[in-house]
Amino acid sequence: MSLINLISSVATQGSTKAAIEKRFPNLTASQVTTQQHVLLIAGVASGLIAVAAWILIARACQAGKNWARMTGTVLFGLATLDAVGGLINPVVVPVKILAFVIWLFGLIAVVRLWQAASTAFFEAPRS
Repeated sequence: MSLINLISSVATQGSTKAAIEKRFPNLTASQVTTQQHVLLIAGVASGLIAVAAWILIARACQAGKNWARMTGTVLFGLATLDAVGGLINPVVVPVKILAFVIWLFGLIAVVRLWQAASTAFFEAPRS
């Protein structure tokens, strides 16, 4: 889902520029372009980090590493803060909706990681 969000952020750059212009009408064309580039670079960098982190955590969870579910929970907390902060970013509504859907998937994953069956899996002895 994070990869889909990354792709959608890149694909909607024209709409992002229009949203910046609408939200900040006093900016010059150069300032709007700079803001657009900053948002793009930050979005791509954070998107790639998120994809890598979630893959690492998923593999560690699959191997029964308890630190992975704790780390995943902490990262979900940070993703929650990012999602709330993302509501004020000048991006198009479909990107905001996609971010919420990704957040919802994260919530479901974290809840499942802390269910009794998952706890038994993580506490089971490994060979």
